[in-house]
This record gives sequence, C-alpha cells and structure tokens, in this order.
Amino acid sequence: MADSIRERIIKAAVVRAGTILTANGYKTNAGDNACRASKTHDPDTEYTVVVIPKPEESEKAKFGKMIHTFPVDLIAAVKIDIETESASEVSETVYADLIKAFTNPEEPFSPLIKSITHTGGGGLELPNNEETFAGATASFEIKYQTALGDPEAQ
Repeated sequence: MADSIRERIIKAAVVRAGTILTANGYKTNAGDNACRASKTHDPDTEYTVVVIPKPEESEKAKFGKMIHTFPVDLIAAVKIDIETESASEVSETVYADLIKAFTNPEEPFSPLIKSITHTGGGGLELPNNEETFAGATASFEIKYQTALGDPEAQ
C-alpha cells in the first residue's frame, strides 16, 4: 500500500529537518538528530529537531480535487555551554535555521506541497538539571492537494 500524500509530506519534513547542519549552510547542527512526533528528548543526544504534524482541515475544490491544510510544529534544541554561550542568542539562531529550512522558496522540501506558511514560533531556553539546551519552536501551515476520495493521488 502506498503512503498518502500527507504521509509523504511528513516524511519529507523529517528529512528536511535532518539537513539543518552547518555543513549545509545553516548556523547550527540542530538537525543532527531529526525525528517525528516525539515529545521527549534523549539526554545523550546533543541536538534534535522534532516534527509534530497536527490534524488537518480539508475542502472540496474544483475538478474532483481536495485541498488539505495542516499545521506542523517543530521543536528544536541544541546543547549549549552556559559559560560561553547565550541561550537567548543561540535560541534565535535555531529559530532562524528552522524558518530557512522550511520556507526557502529556492529549496522546497517537497514537490507535493502547494504552499507553506510560517505562522509563528520563537526561541526558548530548556534547562535540564546539569545541562542547558537552547532551542526554538516554529509552526508552519502546509497546503496540499489530493484527488477526491484518493489520499494517495494528486
């Protein structure tokens, strides 16, 4: 059985999150460990981006098509040295990397998407007993199209 268009987009989002590395031109290595819909952070992992797909809304369009819209939230964290780094500054850098990775029109992460809009987010500090992580959340709204009654076809 083939994956639905939505599932293929979600998988592509996880892959794109995994590209957030300094070697790829980003300012952080937040994508070093990208995963899907996990709200826990492994303390042995220094970097992570979690992709959280949310419920969608759908509407019938012309010519036997459906337009679907669903939010995707990203939570990213990187371990920092609080002696030499500002959690606030690193958080804003992580936030900028998330926006760049998902909304750069020159490098769309999936040809199945009709549009993607950044809808909010920001930096945050994540204290964890002996270690400190800086991070960010970013929310996006993704629109895609399917054939009427067939979530696997456009």
